[in-house]
Amino acid sequence: MKRPMVAAAFSWGAGILVSGAQAGRRVNVVMAVAATLIYAIVIIHIVRKQFGSSRPVGYLLLPLLFLLGMFRAQTQGREMYDANEILKEAQEGTNGGSRLRGRVILWERKETEEGVTYVLTLDGLSIGDEALPGQARVYTAKKADIGNRIEVNGAVDVYTKAKNPRGFDGFTYYGYRGVYYNVYEGRMESQRCAHTIADRIKENILRLRIHLSQALKEISPVDVYGFFQGILLGEKDSMEEEKRDSLRRAGLAHILTVSGLHISLLGSLLLSFLKKIRVSFFLRLVLSAILIGGYVYLTEARYPSLRAYDMFLLMTIARFLGRTYDGKCALAGCFLYRTIQLPLLLFDPGFQLSFLSMTAILFFVPHVQALWIRNKEEQKKRLSKIRAALLTSWTVLVVISPVICIAYYETARYAMFLNLLVLPMMGVLLFCLVLGLALFVMLAPFSSVLCRIALGPAVWIARAVLRLSQVFEALPANVCVTGRPQNTELLLYIVFYGGGLILLCLASRLEGFGRTQSRKTGIAYRPDRRGFRMMLFLLLMISGLMIPNALKRRAPVCMELTMLDVGQGDGFIFRFPNGENLVIDCGNNFRDDLWEHVIEPAFLYYGMDTVDAWLLTHFDMDHISGFVQMHKEAEDRRLIRCRRVLISEADAIDTLADLCGSVPEGVIHTLTAGDTFRIGGAMAYCVFPHPGFPSTSENDASVVLRIEYGEYRLLFCGDISETAERWLIARGTDLSADVLKVAHHGSPHSSCDAFVDTVAPKIALISVGKNNYGHPSPDVLTRLSLADSEVQMTNNKGAILLRFKGVNRIETSLP
Repeated sequence: MKRPMVAAAFSWGAGILVSGAQAGRRVNVVMAVAATLIYAIVIIHIVRKQFGSSRPVGYLLLPLLFLLGMFRAQTQGREMYDANEILKEAQEGTNGGSRLRGRVILWERKETEEGVTYVLTLDGLSIGDEALPGQARVYTAKKADIGNRIEVNGAVDVYTKAKNPRGFDGFTYYGYRGVYYNVYEGRMESQRCAHTIADRIKENILRLRIHLSQALKEISPVDVYGFFQGILLGEKDSMEEEKRDSLRRAGLAHILTVSGLHISLLGSLLLSFLKKIRVSFFLRLVLSAILIGGYVYLTEARYPSLRAYDMFLLMTIARFLGRTYDGKCALAGCFLYRTIQLPLLLFDPGFQLSFLSMTAILFFVPHVQALWIRNKEEQKKRLSKIRAALLTSWTVLVVISPVICIAYYETARYAMFLNLLVLPMMGVLLFCLVLGLALFVMLAPFSSVLCRIALGPAVWIARAVLRLSQVFEALPANVCVTGRPQNTELLLYIVFYGGGLILLCLASRLEGFGRTQSRKTGIAYRPDRRGFRMMLFLLLMISGLMIPNALKRRAPVCMELTMLDVGQGDGFIFRFPNGENLVIDCGNNFRDDLWEHVIEPAFLYYGMDTVDAWLLTHFDMDHISGFVQMHKEAEDRRLIRCRRVLISEADAIDTLADLCGSVPEGVIHTLTAGDTFRIGGAMAYCVFPHPGFPSTSENDASVVLRIEYGEYRLLFCGDISETAERWLIARGTDLSADVLKVAHHGSPHSSCDAFVDTVAPKIALISVGKNNYGHPSPDVLTRLSLADSEVQMTNNKGAILLRFKGVNRIETSLP
């Protein structure tokens, strides 16, 4: 076996993928057995081909690693899902007490408007006499040193899953890292010192982080201070949100994460410096391993930097032992080391991006470049270096694009060209930052002028990078909102782009592309096919620009309705097979971050960069606050583009303009009873408000909309009262519907008996959150139950997705 470590990592990872995809749920036995049999057949086939080799037994161990990977992933998954039950049992054993004990293994210092908050990570947890699996994060006003055993009194809870499409999923984000519990506003009751020498070293490193952050603030210009914090210390929160978003949309977000780029640059700078000052070979390797390890811990030891440090450490060990360093085996060894501890990390986007990027660089890039770079002399040419950099960027982009789109739902089309301009400058920037900080620390009384001179190039580069990000972000069609790709898009992408990448790697080994021998002279030469190679190179660059289109989420095959969990408010998104969409309301009285954390993520999840029609049923803030926040907080984003805004009152246009700051002309349209419009193959009929109705409240000015799609009928009632309902019935209005959006969140003053009987809905939707109004009323729920309606409420399940399939087929599920 040429690289047993790579084969072992592949087997182990395959087992985790099969089992851990269920993230702790009971695995479908048939699926697990089928996958195991297929894998065994492949391994047996390989063994039969290699049976003549000297060590065929090694291949027989691969199925065992596959099964062990399945078992290990299931173990962590069960811990994640059982943590809630274990916590409840532990709290019952102490009569409901919440005194959590544990050992501090990490702390973070966060500055908020209320003051300084410390986030402690605890291990070795217990409540009373009951031990808890996993780790906990405690938010407290007091700091505890690493290694100390503390007792915290507060509300101990488990992390929850996301309730909306693309909402923050604390359950998986922290659970994959082994953190299952959190304590907000915990009060530290006791603290017992128990730190070791290693704990003291870690404590001093974290204290150094605070001092470096303060020093960086003193010596950096205001406009680039946050950028320097992110580049050197990984503190992205110090940077202005506008600049951070600009870097993300331009495809440069990775430079604000301390990763393999930083470790490799700083490692090479450190080794070169130690060599220049004539430090011995052995001491050079030891010092570089210690200092780089300290820097990784200084930047909170995130997994991209840990992977890079693991490989750097293996490289230094190989050099010390005089052995050849094999990057492929080193990457496989790092993968095994990290996933044996926490196997479900394999499903973490940051972990995936780090390892997949290195996989592309080590396994695919050499073969792709071999098609163009023919010898060492050609490698030294500047044009060949640029071409090699573009090929590297293209290859990495092909490998990691599915993960980017699955995790973040948008990508930058020209990122591979922008990175070609920016990444070569990062080494100079990091060197100047380190030099400036060193001068400030060592020559504090006299360092002001020297620091500014040392930081001069770094400041220039930082401003140039920020400006370039703004320029590339503004380029036409740069930011592509792909949405969450579905299985069909992913399969087609893998077949087309994955197959093409493999064919390129195979082509690099073909005789026509490699050296061949002349029959006449017997001299080896490489055929000159410049025209063909140039054409292929251009095709690759064009295909790289088309990657977002290949992964873009397609329109649904049938009409889909998502009832968002906006809390105490309303929010609905219709998506149609022709690609159009309709948004109804989206608001909450008590959330200032509704657009940022609920509505915009849902738009990104569905790949919506344009709203074809947005209906505001009436002007209560629990129905329009999301629309208002979008205009106030996101004026520079493409997502605010609405083709039509539908409201009920013509004189409300000025009110809407006052709330939003500005509203584009020609976009707002008013609706009244009798108006209709077509969208996505559906017909929408406005049945209320009616000019003849004597309105006595703002709620009774709500738009009541009946939507007909095929044989399906849906009725959206806004916040109308029982008076308006009975008035509609008395006029003989056609109100029958398969799906009813219950009026006023299930208020006792709406959804009267006659109205529910007239509509006779099969499914009743109630958008409701925590409130003091008594919504939904038990009487309303009883009426709906007597009408044989299936009631779906957001406060129970979170967002609800309805798919309208065929005759009388409405599927209800979570998004």
